[in-house]
Amino acid sequence: MKTKVTIQEIAHFTGLSKFAVSRALSGKSGVSDQTRDVILKAAGKLGYFKDNSMLSGELYNSHELQEPKNTRSSGTILILFPNVRYQNQDSVYWGPVFNGISSKLNQKGINILTLTEPSADQLFTLLNPDAMREIMLYLLRKGFKTFQFVGNIGDAHSFYERWIAYTSVLMGHGMEIHQIPELSNQALDEFRQTFTSVISEDNLPEVFVCANDFYGLYTIEALESMGIRVPDQCVVTGFDNLYDNIPLLATVNVNKELLGARAVDQMLWRIANPESNVEKKLILADVIIREQFGRHSG
Repeated sequence: MKTKVTIQEIAHFTGLSKFAVSRALSGKSGVSDQTRDVILKAAGKLGYFKDNSMLSGELYNSHELQEPKNTRSSGTILILFPNVRYQNQDSVYWGPVFNGISSKLNQKGINILTLTEPSADQLFTLLNPDAMREIMLYLLRKGFKTFQFVGNIGDAHSFYERWIAYTSVLMGHGMEIHQIPELSNQALDEFRQTFTSVISEDNLPEVFVCANDFYGLYTIEALESMGIRVPDQCVVTGFDNLYDNIPLLATVNVNKELLGARAVDQMLWRIANPESNVEKKLILADVIIREQFGRHSG
């Protein structure tokens, strides 16, 4: 029989201290809101709250919940592309997501209005962050020992979650983290100049773990411009499975149309149940390993 999840297990999973975990779970001060959010999400995932009254019927009665199919859908839904340069219908990532959204709304007979607004990238996140953990565990099993995370973790919450998974796996396996700050906090527009100024053959890691395939592509291009061969001298991983013609050792296949469709389902469910507890849906993704792009000798 499985024993109750302990604070130590949550600390190990998140890579944070037992003190921070204890303070967050008890609702006490001493941890930031961001750290508290990470801890509570991890605790929920591990089953810490399973027997807790917070998840019991005290908060809501299931018979009061309404399914969207039992409610009338009408009106117009606004689809916002906050960063029109990267988030648009022609994007290899956001295009399929938009198709999933529009197809589902069309099925429901709901009108669609799109709007672009150049501001922060804060659209929904539905991917299970365990996909990044799988990549990191694979890299450790292959014997890699030095890593750099690449991607602005302030750009999107999904990037931040991948960063948390990256660091928690390394810390959980006793690996030191020597992150170059500029590689995790610079805008994509400034990437090439920033990358080549902080990376040289003297401090070249064995693996660049990129927040998505865009960063993976730019990393490979920047390395090649410096005369550094991929995958001979180092390897690169990505996320989203956008390219099949660049040497990424690993990436994650994302069903982008399903992301859009399930986001619509969740939105309509929330409209039908505005007073219910906040929920977060996670969609499993497939980790793709391309052994031919592994580390070579020579």
